Amino acid sequence: MNPGNWPTGYTKFACLVGDPAAHSLSPTLFNSGFSFLGLDWAYLAMSVSPDRLAAAIGGLKALGVGGISVTMPHKKEIIGLLDGLTPSAAMLSSVNVVYVEAGELIGDSTDGRALVDNLSFDHGIDLRGKRVALVGTGAVARSISVSLVQADVEKLSIHGRNRAAAREIHLLASLGGSSTQVVLGEATDIETAEIVINGTSLGMSGRGHEGYSPVDKGLLHGGQFLCDVVYHPLETRFLQYAREIGAPHTNGVGMLTRIAVLAFERWTGEKAPVQEMRSAVTAEVKKRVSASAGR
Repeated sequence: MNPGNWPTGYTKFACLVGDPAAHSLSPTLFNSGFSFLGLDWAYLAMSVSPDRLAAAIGGLKALGVGGISVTMPHKKEIIGLLDGLTPSAAMLSSVNVVYVEAGELIGDSTDGRALVDNLSFDHGIDLRGKRVALVGTGAVARSISVSLVQADVEKLSIHGRNRAAAREIHLLASLGGSSTQVVLGEATDIETAEIVINGTSLGMSGRGHEGYSPVDKGLLHGGQFLCDVVYHPLETRFLQYAREIGAPHTNGVGMLTRIAVLAFERWTGEKAPVQEMRSAVTAEVKKRVSASAGR
């Protein structure tokens, strides 16, 4: 692709639909990958209000969209507007990515798969037989719980203040006949876990709870691997604890990148340039953090 002649009459496009969407890092991730490989693709972030979602999806389908990313508040509402769902999306009743197959829109749920890929491919962690504590009861935590069970962890403890939601995740993750022991977690389950995952937004910038950790520092130790799904800031209070106690850890950039990688490869049929995409989004987060600090 020659940038001077781009876009062309053949340029394929993909997009994010959310409300809001302008803050999204997805354009940075996807467009850096398209550019690195010289693909004639473009990715846009589109703010779509709930009352306009049906019209937007119908329009995107008519225009020949190459793929759609889905964020809040549309992950459930979009289901009835699609032509089909993968087994994962059907089980979780949630969609974060849409593929185009023979002109039909097929929804998938890949949040949990992306986190497992991040731990496995980027950090060399074999999840089989591991004891994992998962904090959170929202849509992301639901997806993560199912993927951890599918990865054959030995024990998965679910931790959350909303006990009803925690019990729902416990039931969901227990389905499928896996040998994984799934429990409603107590503090001792965090202390004895080999991997501790923050599957909540606690600590994220702009949410009013920066500087907070979902787990008390006293429950953590250097023999654990700590994983945060939050990517802004790059180091949350939870990960500050990890650094202070000498525990290996990762922020949400890896999971965010792997979500994009799964969609990128499905949409384009090309191997995604993972490192280039991760570097681009990390630089963008640092830029935004610096800009916020300067205000």
